[in-house]
Parts: sequence; structure tokens; C-alpha cells
Amino acid sequence: MHHLAFDKLLLAIVLILVAFGVVMVYSTSGLHAEALGSEHHFLLRHLLSILFGLTAMTAVMFVPYEVYRRPGVMYSFLALALALLVFTLLPGVGAKINNARRWLPLGTFRTFQPSEVAKLILVLYFSAYLVKKQEKVTSFSYTVLPCLIILGVFFSLIVIQPDLGTAMNVVMIVIPIMFIAGVRLSHLLGIGVVALPMIAMMAWSSPYQRLRIMMFLNPWQDPRHSGYQLIQSLIAIGKGGLTGVGLGQGQQKLFYLPEPYSDFIFSTVGEELGLIGGIILIVLFGLLIWRGMVIAFNAPDLFGTFTAFGLTLLISVQAVINLGVVTGVFPTKGLPLPFISHGGTSLIVCLTSTGILLNISKYCEEFSWHQSPSGGNQPLR
Repeated sequence: MHHLAFDKLLLAIVLILVAFGVVMVYSTSGLHAEALGSEHHFLLRHLLSILFGLTAMTAVMFVPYEVYRRPGVMYSFLALALALLVFTLLPGVGAKINNARRWLPLGTFRTFQPSEVAKLILVLYFSAYLVKKQEKVTSFSYTVLPCLIILGVFFSLIVIQPDLGTAMNVVMIVIPIMFIAGVRLSHLLGIGVVALPMIAMMAWSSPYQRLRIMMFLNPWQDPRHSGYQLIQSLIAIGKGGLTGVGLGQGQQKLFYLPEPYSDFIFSTVGEELGLIGGIILIVLFGLLIWRGMVIAFNAPDLFGTFTAFGLTLLISVQAVINLGVVTGVFPTKGLPLPFISHGGTSLIVCLTSTGILLNISKYCEEFSWHQSPSGGNQPLR
């Protein structure tokens, strides 16, 4: 009789991060929520996202990950992701917020961001596709070019929204999957040589993106407008010192820092819990990445390895970018901090990704055992 155990440490880390997020969302959103009629407005929305996310995570934990490799499932998911991204661009269908079309409305209650779902689906698709192409994985025309076409289509649809940051995030997930799948480094470097100048031109030709880059280089050039958010973030982190001013006692969240419960929630963590609190949070993300990589490189097959590696990147790349933005290391980009920032599509996708990781861990020798005829424990192969 098989007993499939999952990575309990990964589950514990994620649940701790989610609980930490609930505390910080409540701490940062109260005054902003009162302006909308209830101090619990954002907290309740966040808890609802967690409920959806944990339900999805639990469901996919019990779906054998090999299901996502089946051609019918793989191409259906890809078509769904493509259709959702196209819908966001259609007038009257997609929701236009701040001159961007990144969302689909879900009634009057909230919106849904298809690009987040597309990241998860692309991890599953490229993992399955690169397993299928293993015999000729070093061939440019047979393997690399079809990958670039699919990646290019999704990249373009996300850039048009416009959302260059998320489009770059997709590239930063897919290219490493291609690398560990065996695609030649010379091919990937060639892609970089061609693509990076084009992306740089796109960023510089957009007044909005160009302003972000200029303010990243010198936020004090326009401290009351374009550089305001980064300056307030750095002030918050600086105020916290070593131990912080105390949970709930932060001042920057009081209408100085825009949306402190969302993309810049780590600024309040730094202010209220100090350097120690910030380091504890970073260590938790480090442990999550470690467990994800352990699962990836102990998976029983290549599809499990590529998928676990990609899902770990999906979470970790976003975390690194968010932490870099709020500390002034990267230009401002609206990416939430996984599991911590106020809920939405990103939180649900990250929890769903965790569920798939936990399912893969069931089949890893490190976690899964069955009874041998002699009664001893043997690794499940």
C-alpha cells in the first residue's frame, strides 16, 4: 500500500507567510479602508482571496501532476490563457484602470488579472513541451524557435496592456526552464543579444517607463510626484532601524506611502518590525526557494523537475523584484509580494503553484515511502 507524503516544511513556510501577510494587511490598510466605509474592507477581501487560494491549493495537491502533461490539457490551458489576455484588450470587456487594460471585471466586487494565470499556465506548457522535445532539445529550428514564437505571442499581449514588468517576469521564468531543459547556452545568449536592446528601446520609448527609470536613478529629482513613492518607501524602512517602531505603530502608511497594503507592504514591514523583521521575512522566502529546488531536483521525471523549477521561479522572481523595488534596487514596478501583499489573482496563483509543488513532492524519494515486503521503509520510485 502506497503512502504518499508531501513536503510538510514547504507547506508550513507558505502558511506562515500567508499568516504574516494577514497581520500586515490588517496593520497597513485600516485607515485606507475606513475611507471606503469599513476598516476591515481590505482585510476581508484579502481573507476571501486566501480562502479561494487555499481551496485551489488543496484541490491541486490531490491531482497527479502528470495530468498537466497530457496534450489535451496542455493545449486547452494554453488556449485559455491566450483568450483571457485577448479579452483584457477588448473595449467593453477588459477593465481599463489608470490607462492600462490588465484586468477582467468580476462584477462590482473585484477584478481578475489574466497575466498572473498565464505565468502559471506557461510554466506547465513549457515544461511539458520541453520534455516532448528532449531528443532534439539542442536544435534551434525544432525546439527553440517554436518556444520563442509562443513566448513572443504572450510577451506581446502583455506588453500591449501595457505591462512591460510582468512581460519581463514571464521571460525570466521561461528562459531558465529552457536552460535546465538542455537548450544550448549559445542559443539563449543569442536570444538575449537580440531581445535586450529591443526591450530597452520599448522601455525608453514609453514616456511612463522612461520616467520610472529616471526616478529610479534619482528619485529626489521630483520628490513630490514621480519620485514620491520610492522616497516614502526608503523613509519607512529607514525609520524602522534594527527592531522597528512596533507592529501597528508605523507612520508612513498613514497616507504618506500610496497603497501600503499592496506592492509596498515590505516598506511597512521594515518600519514596524525593523531590520530583524525584514530579514526574517527574507529568510522565509529563502527557505521556500530551497524547498522548491529540492523538490525540483528530486522529482521522479523531467516534467516534474521542469515544473517544480518553474513554479519556484514564478514565486521567487516576483519576490526578488518586489523587494528590489521597495528598497530602490530596481525601477518601480507594480508586482505584489507573494503571499504577503493584499490579495488578488497573484495570491491565488501563488497558492495554486504551491499546491502543484506539494503534489510533485509526493512522488519524490525524499518525502514518499511505501512498505516493502519485509516491512521496512523503502523509497517510492
